[in-house]
Amino acid sequence: MIIFDWIPIPLVYPQLVTFCVRLYFFVCLFTRQIIKSKEAELPDSPLFWVPVTTIVEFIVYMGWSKVAEDMLHPLGETFGGNFECNHIIDTNLITGLSLVDSGAKPLPSLRKDAFWDSKTIAPLYTFETANRDIFTMTGTAATVNYVERVDRILMVPHKSKLIKMSQEEQDKSFKKVDVKKYNNKHKIFKKQQMNMDEDIIIKKLRRKANKEELDQMMVKPPLFEDVMLKL
Repeated sequence: MIIFDWIPIPLVYPQLVTFCVRLYFFVCLFTRQIIKSKEAELPDSPLFWVPVTTIVEFIVYMGWSKVAEDMLHPLGETFGGNFECNHIIDTNLITGLSLVDSGAKPLPSLRKDAFWDSKTIAPLYTFETANRDIFTMTGTAATVNYVERVDRILMVPHKSKLIKMSQEEQDKSFKKVDVKKYNNKHKIFKKQQMNMDEDIIIKKLRRKANKEELDQMMVKPPLFEDVMLKL
């Protein structure tokens, strides 16, 4: 979900969907049956004896329901509803180290890339691609600043941990954190967001690029002979 917490999903939603799907097919056991009457005879169609539409619905609905249930427990049923963070971290660390050990030989030669000594690394795109909107995975509280009017905050351990400490440990546990620089950066970031419009910048850059000659804009690739000489 790219929108993250923009749309809160209630905790009861998965249980409600699972219950409704099973209740629907329980009701189908009675409602999809044809009641025999004295006036009308039973139809000769094979669909009367084999409920094809109900079977298709059961396969599709129950299949997607099982997929959703497996997504709720990506690490298997043995973990239940709790995630073992240490297990996840250890597994990812072992996998990453294994990839480096097996895939880093032989080491490539070091060369300067196109962004060498560049403070802002910005890969190049065509104007059509650069004009597309990018929805970054940012939560609603990412730009919130709770210490905007404070220059320094005091950090202390939780009270449940302080009880287990000695008086000397308690005196050394707190720490003062200077947030003045963070507030200044946050103010500059907010001003940049208010004063800059991405669409306006890309339009200005496109007008400027159209005025220049095509030869000046194009980056000439190196010749094959030059590459072989460097190697």
